[in-house]
Amino acid sequence: MCGVKLKSLDVTRIKTVGERALRAVGETCKELQTLRMYACESFSDVALSHVAKGCRYLQVLDVCGAKTLTDKGIESIAKGCPRLQVLNCTWCVNLTDKALESLSRCKFLCNLSVHGLKHLTDRGLASLASGCHEIVVLDLNGCCNIKNRQLEALQKMFPRLNHLVML
Repeated sequence: MCGVKLKSLDVTRIKTVGERALRAVGETCKELQTLRMYACESFSDVALSHVAKGCRYLQVLDVCGAKTLTDKGIESIAKGCPRLQVLNCTWCVNLTDKALESLSRCKFLCNLSVHGLKHLTDRGLASLASGCHEIVVLDLNGCCNIKNRQLEALQKMFPRLNHLVML
């Protein structure tokens, strides 16, 4: 599928991206740094785990709108992709605080969008902050169960924060 040297892959809005395709990505795209799967709704946690196992250099992952993605999928990415810097989980509605706990091991994560994730709470945000000290951009828009919305408190949690989206 991919060339061995492929650095970026964009399959945005290709709704049929599933386990077979992502297994091929994980097996052949060892140097992949950017994977954009915006509005690809049909892949599973298992499919994403193939990417996590094979794409150790992944820095940018966009899974916006992945309706079937759960905490297990994010956990596999957090474990397998230590260089992750940018993650868009907007409207991945099944994610909970466990996803943020897993992401706390991503020491280089600097841009995170969890827009619209109603299951996230202050506890998950605190877990994220315990390990992710490089967060510069954070989108918490629509995270109605995150109650700590004081800018000063969020800046203490994320000292490098300079772009915050919160409505």
